[in-house]
Amino acid sequence: MVCTLRDYTVAPAPTFGLPPDSERRSLRVGQYAKLVFTATPDDDSQGERMWVEVTEVIGVGVYAGKLANDPVVMPIKCGIAVNFAWNNVVSILEV
Repeated sequence: MVCTLRDYTVAPAPTFGLPPDSERRSLRVGQYAKLVFTATPDDDSQGERMWVEVTEVIGVGVYAGKLANDPVVMPIKCGIAVNFAWNNVVSILEV
């Protein structure tokens, strides 16, 4: 089973507020981004929200990171590499 990241440019607006696009497009190495992982792209469930530490800025709004949580539902493990974009970010944590 492969996990998918929810894209909030096409997904219905979440019931929680998203950070401004400008913040989601300008993450820095060492910040944490909360992403929503789902089982499939068309999964209508709430998915599983997990933190990913930004380890590299690949381009404007495109990042590489590593999973910083132990998932409860998703079949992945803490520490795996995750590539993501600004439109997958639902929250930002400064450390």
